[in-house]
Amino acid sequence: SVTDTCSALVAIKKMMGKPIIVMHQLKRLAEGNPVPSLADLKDSGAAEQDASRVLLIHYPTEDHLGQQQIGLNIEPPDTRDYYLIQAKHRFGVRDVSVKCKYHAPTTRFLAA
Repeated sequence: SVTDTCSALVAIKKMMGKPIIVMHQLKRLAEGNPVPSLADLKDSGAAEQDASRVLLIHYPTEDHLGQQQIGLNIEPPDTRDYYLIQAKHRFGVRDVSVKCKYHAPTTRFLAA
């Protein structure tokens, strides 16, 4: 279960004294709220509680009607505007969004 996995990862982090990066699946986003948030983490109770920091990657796109949609591959990935959202930071600022571009050759997000 997610709770058991999160507990094991916390124990490993404490034992190794190093940060651990975990990717987590999001629920399907509600039509009324196209921007992801902590509440969109699937089975998020344990993951949200144990995490020191949560970053969400968001790329808004528009379909031909001008309505905002998520996940459409209209533009090549390296030309789209992405947003890195710091949804949680146990010791700092949260709900901060930074606009960036994805650089595919180096698999990095760069300041836009």
